[in-house]
Amino acid sequence: MVVLVGDTVPEHRLRMGEAESARERGNALFKAGNFPEASAEYDVALGLLKAIEGEEAMATTIKCR
Repeated sequence: MVVLVGDTVPEHRLRMGEAESARERGNALFKAGNFPEASAEYDVALGLLKAIEGEEAMATTIKCR
């Protein structure tokens, strides 16, 4: 469920999108064999998710491990 406030998206949704993008970059780097940079992207994703509570954040966190 997406909750909109006026015409803006809540900050946690923005963080979820940023975290998902970082995870996807990490996946691409991992598949290319660039493990140190992949790990750095996963760290970025996890850092963004730490400030978010909820099942969706937890599910994305599990994908980053």
